[in-house]
This record gives sequence, structure tokens and C-alpha cells, in this order.
Amino acid sequence: MRYCLRKNYWNSYWSVIDLRTVRATVVDGFAADCLTDEEANYMVDLMNLQELLHGNALKPRRRHAGIVFINKHHEGWNA
Repeated sequence: MRYCLRKNYWNSYWSVIDLRTVRATVVDGFAADCLTDEEANYMVDLMNLQELLHGNALKPRRRHAGIVFINKHHEGWNA
């Protein structure tokens, strides 16, 4: 998983940490810190799920062979 929780040492709140940067995650320009236990768990679950669904997990990306469309009306087409 890319995201994890870290308890803030100066208060009883939590931060969602991005394991790639080892810093609090930034969502819409705001750091995901000072969250309650319930908020932090909910957010880290959603962010990890989004990461898995979009294929951006901490693993090398595989290249997929795509479909190539040939434009028959192109000047170089000799059929």
C-alpha cells in the first residue's frame, strides 16, 4: 500500500503519510494531518483503494499492447 497512518506526537490526531515522499499527503492543497482516528482510517482506506484501482501501486507499471488503427485514407496507404 502507498499510504499509511502516523500518530502525531504533539497531539492525539493522525496524519496520512505518502510512503513515496514520507510526508503528510496533500489533498486539494491541504495536508491530510490532524485527523481523528476515524477520519484518518477512512481516508487512508479510500486513498489506497484509489491507488489500486488506477494501477499506480508501488510496483513497476506494465506496458499494455494497444490496438493500432490504420487510417485507410492516409496518403501513404497502398491497398
